[in-house]
Amino acid sequence: MQQVDVDPLDGVREALGGDGPARARLFERLSERVQRYHRKLTRGDAALAEELTQETMVRALRAIDGLRDPDRLLPWAFRIATNVWRDHCRRAAPADPPRGTDRPVTPAEEHELAGRAVQVLGELPEVYRVALTLRYLEGLDYDAMSLILEVSVPTLRSHIARGRKMIRHRLEGAPEP
Repeated sequence: MQQVDVDPLDGVREALGGDGPARARLFERLSERVQRYHRKLTRGDAALAEELTQETMVRALRAIDGLRDPDRLLPWAFRIATNVWRDHCRRAAPADPPRGTDRPVTPAEEHELAGRAVQVLGELPEVYRVALTLRYLEGLDYDAMSLILEVSVPTLRSHIARGRKMIRHRLEGAPEP
Protein backbone atom coordinates (compact mmCIF):
# COMPACT_ATOMS: atom_id res chain seq x y z
CA MET A 1 0.00 0.00 0.00
CA GLN A 2 1.32 3.42 -0.91
CA GLN A 3 1.97 6.03 1.73
CA VAL A 4 0.85 9.55 1.11
CA ASP A 5 3.68 11.88 1.98
CA VAL A 6 1.70 15.12 1.74
CA ASP A 7 -1.28 15.88 3.94
CA PRO A 8 -4.06 16.82 1.49
CA LEU A 9 -5.56 19.09 4.14
CA ASP A 10 -2.50 21.33 4.46
CA GLY A 11 -3.60 24.78 3.42
CA VAL A 12 -7.27 23.96 2.92
CA ARG A 13 -8.45 26.67 5.30
CA GLU A 14 -6.21 29.21 3.62
CA ALA A 15 -7.44 28.09 0.19
CA LEU A 16 -11.05 28.44 1.29
CA GLY A 17 -10.23 31.84 2.75
CA GLY A 18 -9.25 33.17 -0.67
CA ASP A 19 -5.47 32.64 -0.62
CA GLY A 20 -4.77 32.08 -4.34
CA PRO A 21 -1.38 30.35 -4.03
CA ALA A 22 -2.73 28.07 -1.26
CA ARG A 23 -5.69 27.17 -3.48
CA ALA A 24 -3.35 26.38 -6.41
CA ARG A 25 -1.18 24.09 -4.21
CA LEU A 26 -4.25 22.39 -2.78
CA PHE A 27 -5.72 21.69 -6.21
CA GLU A 28 -2.40 20.40 -7.50
CA ARG A 29 -2.24 17.83 -4.66
CA LEU A 30 -5.90 16.92 -5.11
CA SER A 31 -5.40 16.51 -8.84
CA GLU A 32 -2.59 14.00 -8.30
CA ARG A 33 -4.75 11.89 -5.96
CA VAL A 34 -7.80 12.09 -8.20
CA GLN A 35 -5.79 11.17 -11.30
CA ARG A 36 -4.34 8.10 -9.55
CA TYR A 37 -7.89 7.10 -8.54
CA HIS A 38 -9.23 7.59 -12.07
CA ARG A 39 -6.31 5.67 -13.54
CA LYS A 40 -7.27 2.66 -11.42
CA LEU A 41 -10.94 2.98 -12.39
CA THR A 42 -10.10 3.25 -16.09
CA ARG A 43 -7.85 0.21 -15.91
CA GLY A 44 -4.74 2.24 -16.71
CA ASP A 45 -6.12 4.34 -19.59
CA ALA A 46 -3.98 7.43 -19.01
CA ALA A 47 -5.77 9.64 -21.53
CA LEU A 48 -9.21 8.86 -20.14
CA ALA A 49 -7.96 9.24 -16.57
CA GLU A 50 -6.57 12.68 -17.46
CA GLU A 51 -9.86 13.71 -19.08
CA LEU A 52 -11.90 12.55 -16.09
CA THR A 53 -9.49 14.26 -13.69
CA GLN A 54 -9.79 17.54 -15.57
CA GLU A 55 -13.58 17.36 -15.39
CA THR A 56 -13.39 16.52 -11.69
CA MET A 57 -11.11 19.45 -10.96
CA VAL A 58 -13.33 21.86 -12.92
CA ARG A 59 -16.34 20.72 -10.90
CA ALA A 60 -14.38 20.92 -7.65
CA LEU A 61 -13.11 24.41 -8.44
CA ARG A 62 -16.65 25.59 -9.14
CA ALA A 63 -17.97 24.04 -5.93
CA ILE A 64 -15.11 24.56 -3.44
CA ASP A 65 -16.64 27.68 -1.92
CA GLY A 66 -19.63 25.56 -0.88
CA LEU A 67 -17.48 23.09 1.07
CA ARG A 68 -18.75 23.48 4.62
CA ASP A 69 -16.31 21.28 6.49
CA PRO A 70 -12.67 21.69 5.41
CA ASP A 71 -11.80 18.46 7.25
CA ARG A 72 -13.97 16.55 4.75
CA LEU A 73 -12.08 17.85 1.70
CA LEU A 74 -10.74 14.49 0.57
CA PRO A 75 -14.05 12.58 0.75
CA TRP A 76 -15.73 15.56 -0.92
CA ALA A 77 -13.21 15.51 -3.79
CA PHE A 78 -13.43 11.74 -4.21
CA ARG A 79 -17.22 11.94 -4.30
CA ILE A 80 -16.94 14.40 -7.18
CA ALA A 81 -14.41 12.10 -8.89
CA THR A 82 -16.69 9.11 -8.40
CA ASN A 83 -19.65 11.00 -9.83
CA VAL A 84 -17.59 12.05 -12.87
CA TRP A 85 -16.64 8.38 -13.35
CA ARG A 86 -20.28 7.29 -13.07
CA ASP A 87 -21.34 9.96 -15.56
CA HIS A 88 -18.71 8.69 -17.98
CA CYS A 89 -19.90 5.08 -17.56
CA ARG A 90 -23.49 6.11 -18.23
CA ARG A 91 -22.46 7.89 -21.45
CA ALA A 92 -20.15 5.13 -22.66
CA ALA A 93 -21.57 2.44 -24.87
CA PRO A 94 -21.87 -0.88 -23.04
CA ALA A 95 -18.94 -3.09 -23.85
CA ASP A 96 -17.31 -6.16 -22.43
CA PRO A 97 -14.51 -5.25 -20.03
CA PRO A 98 -11.06 -6.02 -21.40
CA ARG A 99 -9.60 -9.26 -20.17
CA GLY A 100 -6.06 -9.81 -18.99
CA THR A 101 -3.57 -11.85 -20.90
CA ASP A 102 -3.54 -15.63 -20.65
CA ARG A 103 0.13 -15.75 -19.75
CA PRO A 104 0.87 -17.66 -16.55
CA VAL A 105 1.73 -15.68 -13.47
CA THR A 106 4.90 -16.75 -11.69
CA PRO A 107 4.77 -16.19 -7.93
CA ALA A 108 8.57 -15.97 -7.73
CA GLU A 109 8.59 -12.28 -6.85
CA GLU A 110 6.14 -10.55 -4.60
CA HIS A 111 5.87 -7.46 -6.82
CA GLU A 112 4.70 -9.64 -9.71
CA LEU A 113 1.86 -10.95 -7.58
CA ALA A 114 0.96 -7.42 -6.49
CA GLY A 115 0.95 -6.34 -10.13
CA ARG A 116 -1.34 -9.22 -11.02
CA ALA A 117 -3.64 -8.33 -8.11
CA VAL A 118 -3.93 -4.78 -9.44
CA GLN A 119 -4.65 -6.16 -12.90
CA VAL A 120 -7.36 -8.43 -11.50
CA LEU A 121 -8.73 -5.49 -9.54
CA GLY A 122 -9.25 -3.72 -12.87
CA GLU A 123 -11.33 -6.66 -14.10
CA LEU A 124 -13.75 -6.65 -11.18
CA PRO A 125 -17.25 -5.23 -11.45
CA GLU A 126 -17.28 -1.49 -10.77
CA VAL A 127 -18.88 -1.68 -7.31
CA TYR A 128 -16.06 -3.85 -5.96
CA ARG A 129 -13.27 -2.14 -7.95
CA VAL A 130 -14.26 1.31 -6.62
CA ALA A 131 -14.56 0.15 -3.00
CA LEU A 132 -11.22 -1.71 -3.05
CA THR A 133 -9.45 1.17 -4.80
CA LEU A 134 -10.64 3.71 -2.25
CA ARG A 135 -9.79 1.43 0.68
CA TYR A 136 -6.45 -0.07 -0.27
CA LEU A 137 -4.93 2.16 -2.94
CA GLU A 138 -6.16 5.50 -1.59
CA GLY A 139 -6.12 4.47 2.08
CA LEU A 140 -9.51 5.92 2.99
CA ASP A 141 -11.43 4.78 6.03
CA TYR A 142 -14.92 3.29 5.86
CA ASP A 143 -16.63 6.48 7.04
CA ALA A 144 -15.06 8.55 4.26
CA MET A 145 -15.85 5.84 1.72
CA SER A 146 -19.45 5.76 2.93
CA LEU A 147 -19.76 9.49 2.27
CA ILE A 148 -18.14 9.24 -1.16
CA LEU A 149 -20.12 6.26 -2.41
CA GLU A 150 -23.33 7.06 -0.53
CA VAL A 151 -23.69 3.56 0.90
CA SER A 152 -23.66 2.29 4.46
CA VAL A 153 -20.49 1.08 6.18
CA PRO A 154 -21.84 -2.52 6.48
CA THR A 155 -22.51 -2.52 2.73
CA LEU A 156 -18.96 -1.30 2.11
CA ARG A 157 -17.54 -4.02 4.32
CA SER A 158 -19.52 -6.54 2.27
CA HIS A 159 -18.25 -5.08 -1.01
CA ILE A 160 -14.66 -5.18 0.27
CA ALA A 161 -15.01 -8.80 1.44
CA ARG A 162 -16.60 -9.94 -1.81
CA GLY A 163 -14.07 -8.05 -3.92
CA ARG A 164 -11.16 -9.55 -1.99
CA LYS A 165 -12.67 -13.01 -2.41
CA MET A 166 -13.03 -12.47 -6.17
CA ILE A 167 -9.41 -11.38 -6.42
CA ARG A 168 -8.24 -14.36 -4.39
CA HIS A 169 -10.20 -16.80 -6.57
CA ARG A 170 -8.94 -15.23 -9.79
CA LEU A 171 -5.34 -15.23 -8.61
CA GLU A 172 -5.62 -18.87 -7.60
CA GLY A 173 -7.35 -19.75 -10.86
CA ALA A 174 -10.31 -21.20 -8.97
CA PRO A 175 -13.87 -20.70 -10.17
CA GLU A 176 -15.75 -17.99 -8.32
CA PRO A 177 -18.64 -19.16 -6.17
